[in-house]
Amino acid sequence: MKKLQKIASSIAVFCTFCQLFLTINTLKAQCNAGFSYDTLLCTKKNISFSANSSASGLKYQWEFGDPASGALNTDTLKNTKHSFNKRGTYLVTLIVTNSSGCRDSVSKSITVYKNPVAQFIYSNACAGLKTSFENKSTGDSIDKIKSYFWNFESGSTSSDSSPSHSFSSTGSKTVKLRVESKSGCKDSSSVVIQVFDKPSATLAGKKVCQNSTFTFSADSKTGASAYTWNFGD
Repeated sequence: MKKLQKIASSIAVFCTFCQLFLTINTLKAQCNAGFSYDTLLCTKKNISFSANSSASGLKYQWEFGDPASGALNTDTLKNTKHSFNKRGTYLVTLIVTNSSGCRDSVSKSITVYKNPVAQFIYSNACAGLKTSFENKSTGDSIDKIKSYFWNFESGSTSSDSSPSHSFSSTGSKTVKLRVESKSGCKDSSSVVIQVFDKPSATLAGKKVCQNSTFTFSADSKTGASAYTWNFGD
């Protein structure tokens, strides 16, 4: 009888331990503070943060390690977004609690890169002649620009850093440049340029006597603003 009582007592203790273990793990599962976030981390971009817990009745407290953002440095939503204005490494923390007093927290270090700045200059554009475009884009010193994409309208594109392009017609043309850094941060710039007619000069041929003075007059049909003469002499 005593042996049976000892066995029963041992079983009771073991069951109590099992119940306690299950309770602890259930509470832990209910307030797990794990989270995920966007893989593209660029300044001035709303980066998404999502808590992994599927339990109901939880309270969330986010801290983005970005005191310069003021009141926006914290949030209480399960899924939230935050924009970092400066590049750098930030410690993002999520604290999860429930009504039973369960509390869990996790912190992750993320590196946010500075967005590149797309910009360019160009020479005067004339229809039928090549126009040069000079890239003046700037990137982060630790996240340099890796690719360029130019769009000159009419389906004409280029991936060169500083390309040239010949417009087939006159008028206003929108030229777009998009740059992308090694981390995937992007920026774009659009400029409307004016494409002019190509000057067309004519000169009537005449006989000239040696050592005599002859007056040359160019007839430009498109209002040229500058002239270069070559007399072949």
